[in-house]
Amino acid sequence: MSNSTLENNLKAATLPKSALRNAGLLDSETAQKEISTRMSKKLYGFSRKQLPPGIPSEPRVWLFSVSEYGETISLGAGFGETWEIKPCPEGKDYGPACGVKPIYFQEEVVVDKTEHTPFTDVQIVECLMKQGAGLNASLDRRRVGWFVSYENPPRPEAVAEAKRIYSAECKRLVEEGNKKSRSGKKEDFDEINEENRRAAKFLKQNVDWDKAVSKMIDCPRCGEPVKEGIVVHAVSSCGHVFQLLPYWVSLVQSGQKVITDAPEAIQERLVKELKR
Repeated sequence: MSNSTLENNLKAATLPKSALRNAGLLDSETAQKEISTRMSKKLYGFSRKQLPPGIPSEPRVWLFSVSEYGETISLGAGFGETWEIKPCPEGKDYGPACGVKPIYFQEEVVVDKTEHTPFTDVQIVECLMKQGAGLNASLDRRRVGWFVSYENPPRPEAVAEAKRIYSAECKRLVEEGNKKSRSGKKEDFDEINEENRRAAKFLKQNVDWDKAVSKMIDCPRCGEPVKEGIVVHAVSSCGHVFQLLPYWVSLVQSGQKVITDAPEAIQERLVKELKR
């Protein structure tokens, strides 16, 4: 490294920004942003806009679960992070906290550079809890035992309200399981799923259907045990498709979709299957 480079580095580390500008030099923070922008342009074909320093990062709101259900959620690659709502350990009133920072930025490419769209903690919480305008009430994560708190640890009344809401949902799920079990039909019994079993356990109900009778595998999307060979994990909290072709056959036959809605890679096979 030359003497002039060493001298410039020393100035960048010690002089105020105004003096550096007068000398035609960059401070270390600006230099780092400039390098990142140029390298991004060279590597990816677009430049990345840098966020300003000092963005608040201390959470003001937290998510908790009073149930055995937990999940790691991604709202898209543009956010650059995920949120993990952990299940409630046995014997505890609620699980570990998932903190939500005051503001997040979704980075998206616009022509040849990136732009950042800000989202407040309130907006992020609505997305994670699946609440808000236009969202079906059946998706509300309070129905799986999650709740929002503006304090950590949460107030006892907030925990009690979360348990009340989840208990009501569990009662519905247990009644649903009992009805399917009493029908005497194998297809109804096979529809009893992990949501029903988890509800029976939470309410401490002794039922004859709370154990899986088929070989179970872990769902790659939500991690819950599911029966091997199913077409789709048909619960409101997941919806992972295991068998794409049979799934689309059922959608087209029921009139919910048309052939051209299906992924192009399976359309030819879908047509053949529907003609059988």
